[in-house]
Amino acid sequence: MNRPKRPENLRIYRPGVLTESREEFPSWNQIRGGFTPLSTMVSYLWSRPVLLLILLAIIVCNAHTQTIYGGLTGTVLDPTGIPIQNASVTIRSVETGVVISISTNDHGLYTANTLVPGVYTVSINVSGFSPVRVTGVVVAVNATRQLDETLSLASTSDQVVVTAASPALQTERADVSYEISTEMMENLPTTSTTGRNFQSLYQLVPGATPPAEQNSASGNPQRSQATNVNGTPNIANSTKIDGAINTYPWVPFDKEEDCVKG
Repeated sequence: MNRPKRPENLRIYRPGVLTESREEFPSWNQIRGGFTPLSTMVSYLWSRPVLLLILLAIIVCNAHTQTIYGGLTGTVLDPTGIPIQNASVTIRSVETGVVISISTNDHGLYTANTLVPGVYTVSINVSGFSPVRVTGVVVAVNATRQLDETLSLASTSDQVVVTAASPALQTERADVSYEISTEMMENLPTTSTTGRNFQSLYQLVPGATPPAEQNSASGNPQRSQATNVNGTPNIANSTKIDGAINTYPWVPFDKEEDCVKG
């Protein structure tokens, strides 16, 4: 009996051996159980589009679960209580000078989201009514401030200036939030098992608890601390610096070398 002829282009790759023509990707058990170079991990995910799409979807969902902004909403009415549509609402930040311009809808309602927490000046202008300028409007993190105004009919060119008072109770949203101020980070100790780390202040947040095990040094080069909030796993946490997500800021590689075993 004649033995079948072996194809000339058939190559046999042994596990864990890198050749000049092909890089052997690690198995899922190897990735989960040991250290894997970042370049190999990226190549592994890139070769599996379905797994890569699932990972990207998880990252996007986690990014949307966190917020460091506030909001401002309200209704503009005439002296009889009828909503004024197309009223110009200008929101100016006192600290940065950034200006946001919006208009009221058919119900006289305006809404401004993603406002950086701080103090704002709100100006409302519409033809036929006296302009109104509200100063000292405080927007808190993860909260929506309610600011309703009733305009008076314009008889002169006078401008009405109102100084806003701090709201006693947040009624527009049911979200629960906690803000760690700059003064707290400057004056409170931030020493932890990973050195000086601002994330140690997370333990001051009501409902925040450390997990059973912290991140290892090899799997966590940034030495960030894990924290569970209100029973939510720490994988859902997100840290932003100046509005940019700072989760796992991997440092790019300048050089990469592969070992070839004969």
